[in-house]
Amino acid sequence: MKGIGAFTILDDKITDGEDAGVNFFLDETSIGQPRGEEAYKYISELNPDVRGDYVVQVLMPAQKDLIILES
Repeated sequence: MKGIGAFTILDDKITDGEDAGVNFFLDETSIGQPRGEEAYKYISELNPDVRGDYVVQVLMPAQKDLIILES
């Protein structure tokens, strides 16, 4: 069975209180921190065999909510 082997979060936003209230992968300690980095930390704990990364400086249109690329 195949699953996700790696993921990258692209997000240039800073976590605010609303994010921490509605996002399962963020909490109050995430407020004021880069949102992608904070989510990466919690998602990485789910499966240590999956490689993860995050990019804070996003060069893509802000309208994108989810990007999935398979190689």
